[in-house]
Amino acid sequence: MNYWDIIFKIIEALSNLGTVAVAVLAYISLRQIKIGLEQIKIAKDTSKLNSQRDSIKAANEAIANFFNIILPKDEEQKITTDERTLLKSLEIDSSGKINFEAIVKTSEELEFGTEKGRNAYKIKLRKAFEKKRVTFNLVESFSTFFMSRLADEEIAYKALGLAFYGLVKDFEKILTYYNQEGFYNNTIALYDLWLPWTRGGLARV
Repeated sequence: MNYWDIIFKIIEALSNLGTVAVAVLAYISLRQIKIGLEQIKIAKDTSKLNSQRDSIKAANEAIANFFNIILPKDEEQKITTDERTLLKSLEIDSSGKINFEAIVKTSEELEFGTEKGRNAYKIKLRKAFEKKRVTFNLVESFSTFFMSRLADEEIAYKALGLAFYGLVKDFEKILTYYNQEGFYNNTIALYDLWLPWTRGGLARV
């Protein structure tokens, strides 16, 4: 074997070693990528689980506040039967304005034929609702947790959906009226979301 044969054998051996090294490095790299992907999946699953836990916790806290704070405040802020009837008489058109022509008068004192009479009706509405304003400000804060998805609204519905409906239904029109001014957005949204089940007293499945 001459000098050049020896050189070629050495080069061939080194080349084979290089191929093995590349294969080993490729295997290690692929293994690390797989481990990295698994760690990313675990991190996502953990984050989702933590988010669900936080959502359930927030729902339970909101439910407790509804029964321990909102309902007692609603009971404290009483309105008369006439005031409730007045608030229920309100009719709103598609633009969010009061539709005086559609309102059934609840009292002979109401007169919608003049601007003065219409303004007097609006004042009566505001005075009647003012007695419940604190209650519905609390309801709006409660509703925000669910419409912003910070809390699990399905859990809340099962716990108090019908009670929420009972609290809001007589004030739906006045809340919708104020909603045109940017108030009670979340209360109206949650009420509309739960309405298909609560109106018929249906179980949500």
